[in-house]
Amino acid sequence: MNQTQQGKSKSVQQVTTSTDGSSAGPPITVNTAAKIPAWEDRPLPSDIQGPYAQIPYQIAPIWSQDVSMDLKIYVSSSLVVPPLSNYPPESLVLDERKLVWNNWTDTREISTEFDIPKDVQNNATLWAHFFVAQTGSQLDPSAKNYDYGKAFHFVRPLTQFLARKKIKKSQNLLFAKNVTEPEPETKEEHTGPLVAQYYHANFTLSIIPDAGVIAYSQINPGIREFIQLERTGARDATGHNGWYYPTLFFNTFWQLRTHMTELNNTVTRVPLHIHLNRQTNWKFNIMATMDFGNKQNAAKAAAGETLPMGSDGSEMEQVKQILLDSNPYLLGITFVVSIFHTLFEFLAFKNDVSHWRKKKDNVGVSVRTILANGMNPPL
Repeated sequence: MNQTQQGKSKSVQQVTTSTDGSSAGPPITVNTAAKIPAWEDRPLPSDIQGPYAQIPYQIAPIWSQDVSMDLKIYVSSSLVVPPLSNYPPESLVLDERKLVWNNWTDTREISTEFDIPKDVQNNATLWAHFFVAQTGSQLDPSAKNYDYGKAFHFVRPLTQFLARKKIKKSQNLLFAKNVTEPEPETKEEHTGPLVAQYYHANFTLSIIPDAGVIAYSQINPGIREFIQLERTGARDATGHNGWYYPTLFFNTFWQLRTHMTELNNTVTRVPLHIHLNRQTNWKFNIMATMDFGNKQNAAKAAAGETLPMGSDGSEMEQVKQILLDSNPYLLGITFVVSIFHTLFEFLAFKNDVSHWRKKKDNVGVSVRTILANGMNPPL
């Protein structure tokens, strides 16, 4: 269904539609600012008055803010979701109960290890399957009593395909002066960029309690990938607004490539550390948008594309490394000192300009005078 939006006002739009999918007929006025009812009060499909929108204009939370949730995470090399009973027991890396959506004081740390599947060692992607449900509800999507209004499932990759790290040869100048370096081996010529699969052992899973009603059709792609729409495709009476599940932000913003492990046949078991917390919506928007852009640049660099200004996508990586590895107090003092240094440089330049503007003659500024004063300094 093609929709043509015309700016009539902030809350009213004109949508042209037809039953065969082509634009035809008179425009239909749609009030996109209409109040979205609670999920329990949603209308029946026969009671929807307007044309059905495949992509909702606005979405509201499907669960209340004080709901308690259960969460399980399984790791697998397949996107297919089998019954939970068919997952190997060691693939369950997280099993947390009674996570209250808006409980800001509830933070949890989970540390575990798991075996890398054989196909992941051969460049298959490692996936994390997230199963979320209201406490006491069925988590298994294949079960007969599974309720889409009380549970949902989504996946996220735990590995990334990036340009292979460049190995830098270094030598200890204090203790290895007389060590003879081996002759460099002849390198094979490659027609394209070297790409490898990398894994990071840490990630943060943040629950976003305060997102509220979202204009889904207008949000950034980096944010949209974390928004889980209600699975049945229900709409309000206008046919244009829907609902979404609690937002769980799979936060990899602070993952550095220098801390990643390249997966190959020699890597059979890896650690996993998960930090579970809550995060405000504005922080989520900023970090998700920046992380999406960084990953896009990394993917382009791995594919051999040239980024604007000759960048290789590693500039933000260096900034994050400075923020993580530096003492915050020392970093703050350096920033303040740099500001004062810039200010003093400006005042000195301003003073020089003022001096030369007020000078009426060139006495004392000749090259001979400057050299004479330099050779015979005053006592």
